[in-house]
Amino acid sequence: MKKIFAIIFSVLLLLLIAVYFCIVLILPSIINSQTTISKLQSLIHNKTGVETTIKGLNLKISPKLVINLKVDSISAKNNNIPVADMNEIAFKYKLLQKQPELISGKNIFIDGNYLKQFKKEKSNKKKKTNLGFSNIPEIHISNLVYKSDEVAIKVQNIDTINDIIQLKISVNTPFLKETLKLGESGSLEVSENKLKANKFEITLGNSHLYLDGTLIDEDKKQDFVIKGEKLPASEI
Repeated sequence: MKKIFAIIFSVLLLLLIAVYFCIVLILPSIINSQTTISKLQSLIHNKTGVETTIKGLNLKISPKLVINLKVDSISAKNNNIPVADMNEIAFKYKLLQKQPELISGKNIFIDGNYLKQFKKEKSNKKKKTNLGFSNIPEIHISNLVYKSDEVAIKVQNIDTINDIIQLKISVNTPFLKETLKLGESGSLEVSENKLKANKFEITLGNSHLYLDGTLIDEDKKQDFVIKGEKLPASEI
């Protein structure tokens, strides 16, 4: 009986080692091949009708099972109308910890009107969500633009450095007379599983608001102060 268990254990161990080396050494070569990229582009076109062009895809998997993916550009069009356009994308993911480590991109454009058709129906079941602020990855994005009939969002220079998040966001919508701007000054901070604001500025026209304190923690509690400058009733 012991010999049988020893044989089974040895076979399983060899299979595990074989799978490991396939993931680290063989899988990236398959993914990076032009054949696989062409099949992926065809699959996306058949499923969505979107013509996708992927250039410079480079996948690496380290011995510690950290996925490192880089793409020079991804362009998606529907009847020659741009749906999405992304340049110099990088993504790093810790497979064992199931945790993203890095997200970066130079220029990202997304057409929200086209994506509406892929929205899933909302479920009535309430799911418990884990905010996981302590696990926010390193983020570096130069420009991100999202446009739809309801809202136009432009994000500049998203950077996370030592738990400090710096970003500038401009929001235009038919419901607002002026452009809503977030982060012209100040910053956000992730600390002890809390999302904090450090004199984070919100601007609407000539009105300026500053948030300072805990915006939300793991218990979904808030403890922050709002200060304002030049807040005419007509703009509020």
